[in-house]
Amino acid sequence: MTREQIERRLEEYRAALRSMDPDRWVGMFAEDAEVQDPVGGQVHRGHGQVRAFFMEVRRRRKLLDMIPEASYITPPNGAAVMWSLRAVQRSGPDVTLKGISTYEFREDGKLTRMLVYWSSDPAWSRESDRP
Repeated sequence: MTREQIERRLEEYRAALRSMDPDRWVGMFAEDAEVQDPVGGQVHRGHGQVRAFFMEVRRRRKLLDMIPEASYITPPNGAAVMWSLRAVQRSGPDVTLKGISTYEFREDGKLTRMLVYWSSDPAWSRESDRP
């Protein structure tokens, strides 16, 4: 993949995440993809486990809005993105997290591996008083 193709796929990933549409989000991944979010937590393998993970996230959140702060693209198949994320909860105040995600892609643009580094430590995240 070229730098531009990877950048486009990252934009599509953020749009799929923001949509909260399980089919759209899971469709970003290869059938045998691995997702670890956060790193140190459970590794979700394959569409079934990746979907179950997303459905649990979706159960607790109405919206996930990821804003990239810095991107490091490494053709032909990788990227790392430092981001902030606003999570609109189904109950309770919004939460803002900061983190870094690494992405590995197949030639067809499907994600094969995604590692997400973040923490609930107050130095990394904070509750927001935004409506």
